[in-house]
Amino acid sequence: MGFSSSLSTIIENTTEISITDSISLTNIQKVLDDSSQISSIRYIESSSREDQDIKTDTKSQICIINELKENVADLNVDLQNHILMKRRLEMSINNIENNSQLLDTERIKLTNDLKENQHNRFNN
Repeated sequence: MGFSSSLSTIIENTTEISITDSISLTNIQKVLDDSSQISSIRYIESSSREDQDIKTDTKSQICIINELKENVADLNVDLQNHILMKRRLEMSINNIENNSQLLDTERIKLTNDLKENQHNRFNN
């Protein structure tokens, strides 16, 4: 009976160890599952924060782009106004040049008339 009793004790101890190991492994698996869930939740939260940051950055960039569009539109209006002013100035310059030519022609004519009158007086 000694051998049988020892064998029985060994089997019981082995069964207890196996059950204990199985419980430990189950607990470890449960902890790992919990850790995995926590990690997943943290990842989702982190992703959510990153998504929110990206949305905020995108909104900010859209605002900047809209401001730049407004500035470009304002600059286009200013440019069109400057182009109109330039055309008006060019027309004014052309008018002044034409008037100056007319005045020069009239001056030359008057000078010639004066010389002719003086010449006629001298000869008379």
